[in-house]
Amino acid sequence: MNDVMSMGLHRCWKRRLVSILSPRPGMRMLDVAGGTGSLQNDDVLGDVTFKFLLEYRKRFPISSAESPRVTIVDINPAMLEVGQKRATNMLPTDLQHLIEWRCADAEQLTQSTSKGPGVPAAAFDAYTIAFGIRNCTSIEKVLAQAHRTLVPGGLLAVLEFSPQLETNGTLGAIFQNVYDLYSTYGIPALGTLIGGNREPYQYLIESIRKFPTNETFATMIEAAGFSHVHVETLAGGICAIHTAVKLQ
Repeated sequence: MNDVMSMGLHRCWKRRLVSILSPRPGMRMLDVAGGTGSLQNDDVLGDVTFKFLLEYRKRFPISSAESPRVTIVDINPAMLEVGQKRATNMLPTDLQHLIEWRCADAEQLTQSTSKGPGVPAAAFDAYTIAFGIRNCTSIEKVLAQAHRTLVPGGLLAVLEFSPQLETNGTLGAIFQNVYDLYSTYGIPALGTLIGGNREPYQYLIESIRKFPTNETFATMIEAAGFSHVHVETLAGGICAIHTAVKLQ
């Protein structure tokens, strides 16, 4: 679905997200809505965790003492099962043990379930959620849980589609009109053609349009207790990366 919406660019955007995270020894990352992952046969990775670990592997040797650890959280146990199988089949063996898979609700990470314990407080150096927060019922609750799980100095990084493009001048207005036509008619039609089901792609468009603007979302992040909020727009504003720091 992200391929259709972004015309494949979401992989580049996730690489940019990983570069901001800057993998380092001993780092602990919480990847929320990590889902199934999206490993490709050509080693172009669609999942943030897989990209993160492979980038670390390029920079540092893998050692049990200093290697980073990633906890992938998703509310759907079936998606987690698929993700685990993909990691086992396609991720290098020396990286597989660095991932923990946990079934939990992004809005209620403290709650233990039949699938496992809740997510502890002040336990992670980075919290990331890519193309997932707009699907949550309460953005405020998700941000509150993100703040709770991070250590002081921890980094929040959110990659999400934006409801409004950067439309400066005539060219920007034309781009907005073309994008609106593509999202309104093209994406649902492609969904029908590719997957035989229009509704998920129609929901995708509607969820993006209902998502807060970049400025409003930045304000919500600050209200959750974060500081140093920064917004980086990508592809003319089709999506954005919001980052912020938990000071205490």
